[in-house]
Amino acid sequence: MHRLALTLSCAFLLMATAKAQDKPRFDLRGDRFPGLKYEELTPAQKVIADRALAGRGPIGIFNITLRSPELSDAMRGLAGGRTGAVLSPKQSELAILLAGRYWTTQFEFVVHHHAATQAGLSEETIRAIIEGKRPAALQPDEAPIYDFVMELLNRKQVSDGTFQAARGKVGEKGIVD
Repeated sequence: MHRLALTLSCAFLLMATAKAQDKPRFDLRGDRFPGLKYEELTPAQKVIADRALAGRGPIGIFNITLRSPELSDAMRGLAGGRTGAVLSPKQSELAILLAGRYWTTQFEFVVHHHAATQAGLSEETIRAIIEGKRPAALQPDEAPIYDFVMELLNRKQVSDGTFQAARGKVGEKGIVD
């Protein structure tokens, strides 16, 4: 927790310094999401960065949400949909079902059960999630998502191995999405 507070404080200080110099600079530091330089940003990321520099964007989680401009816009209520998502509909529905089961949000679970089967999640996998068990036959594109979400929900953190497995399957943007 202290590391997060320190990272957020450093991010704010760096952004304030960049704004004062009136030159975009984003060499923020973090353990898992390395800082990005302004010149390395995609055009969509530059829109988010410019908005943040102008004082109209997220500060605390900026280095993370910068990986997914669509998510950043959605968090601000600007997105018209989930265009550009890295997670497949099946992976996204798996994550939603796991969170729904963890928080026992039955409405969310009922709504997404159908969407999950439509997206290709097997009934056996869904049944195991309902029972609070690890599905026996997770597919290669499902296992890293399952492990990441379950560690995050149950431990409130994710181990390096699980993080790297998820990053290898869906990249930084997929993790953020």
